[in-house]
Amino acid sequence: GASQLLDSLSTREHGRARYAVSEMERVATFVALAASSTQNSGANAHEILTRLGTLLNATHSGLANQLLVSTVELDRIVAICAELGQDKVFGARLMGGGFGGCALVLANASHGDEVQQTLQAKFAVTFPELGSCVVYRVG
Repeated sequence: GASQLLDSLSTREHGRARYAVSEMERVATFVALAASSTQNSGANAHEILTRLGTLLNATHSGLANQLLVSTVELDRIVAICAELGQDKVFGARLMGGGFGGCALVLANASHGDEVQQTLQAKFAVTFPELGSCVVYRVG
């Protein structure tokens, strides 16, 4: 049965399986929350964005620590976002196929300029050979 299959997995395979199951749960929760956000405003919408950000952070953690597909650069971007606090950045995660790509950052629109400037400045300090990260803002 299922427990026999789990017992046959290596530690790394078990972590990947755990990530896949938890990610399916996160995606379902994210979709439901995002759909409900169109019907809410004010404090309730802020709470929904906070919960969406927490899901993004959990996904990045799994990609970095269970699937092992993140990079130090993407981890730094996510860490900078966490340093800014959830009142400014709700959450962040790597996007793309892993081992590079980009980060999706769900930021509070009223702090957009500060988030962008902080990301670019701190990234450039950490990785001077790469220069600044590029920030695209939507909506």
